[in-house]
Amino acid sequence: MLNTLRLYYGLCRHFLYLEEMKGKESSKSCRPDLQAGRIINTSEMSVNRSRKSPGQVPGVEIGDIFYFRMEIACIGMHGPLQAGIDYISSSSIASSRGPDQSQHYDTPIAVSIISSGVYDSKDDGEVLVYTGQGGRGSADKKKPHEDQKLERGNLALEGSMKHALPIRVIRGVKDPSSPTGKVYTYDGLYRVVGCWTETGKSGFEEYKFRLCRLPRQSE
Repeated sequence: MLNTLRLYYGLCRHFLYLEEMKGKESSKSCRPDLQAGRIINTSEMSVNRSRKSPGQVPGVEIGDIFYFRMEIACIGMHGPLQAGIDYISSSSIASSRGPDQSQHYDTPIAVSIISSGVYDSKDDGEVLVYTGQGGRGSADKKKPHEDQKLERGNLALEGSMKHALPIRVIRGVKDPSSPTGKVYTYDGLYRVVGCWTETGKSGFEEYKFRLCRLPRQSE
């Protein structure tokens, strides 16, 4: 994993240098983080992504800090670059009993979430009330607000609750010193212990998920 991260940041510096050399001659800005991730993924140099599964990601420790969503994706922590919920749509996931065994589930299974305060979430460290995905309208009002539905990531979080599976929680906080304006910290494994709907600030129904941090983990 460390080799992948070193390569990722080396590529980021390379593309950033090329952008600086272009200066004002460049008609558009190319994201160095996305270009670096694209090379790593297309060259099959990403890690921990071949068999997506819930639980700890090898090589990642609680408190590890990241600066790019693509960086997190390249090491298999959280795949989507925008969605806050990463999940397995297949009904079969890798089992802890051995590399050649799997356990079958009748629902999608969530493997990780990123809590960045975009939705109306509540968080005291040990207990996180996470708002589900969907339902938000666009700023130009071309897409109206609507009730959230029990589908995709929301259905997967309910599936993880049903089967008592752990979920990786990554927190994103604003940081002006970061290249992206945010830093992301891995905070360990949580378990979904409750699910309900309530009316949000927009006046539409939202799914809420209560996650509790598993005991005996590092602070």
